[in-house]
Amino acid sequence: MSEFTMNVTDLNERLFVERALAWYREMRTVCREAPDGQVLPQAEVIARDGGRELVRRSFQAVLQEQAREVEKKGRAAGPVRSVPATDVIAGAGDGSI
Repeated sequence: MSEFTMNVTDLNERLFVERALAWYREMRTVCREAPDGQVLPQAEVIARDGGRELVRRSFQAVLQEQAREVEKKGRAAGPVRSVPATDVIAGAGDGSI
């Protein structure tokens, strides 16, 4: 086997690569150990569930990272429109909210 080096820029990238590799290895093991006639069904379960989990965790990490960046910058300056509470209550039934 040839050596492979990959540079990742942060912890989230590292975790993604490690999870993806673990998912691949799990799928390979399941396929090797599955009884005849069960390779595809068992591999599909690992592909579906593991892939969904990999995507979910990656998506979560990206969104958390983005939220931290926004929090560091602070909110954008600018006017904020406010509505008196009486207007909100009065308009609650007319679909204007």
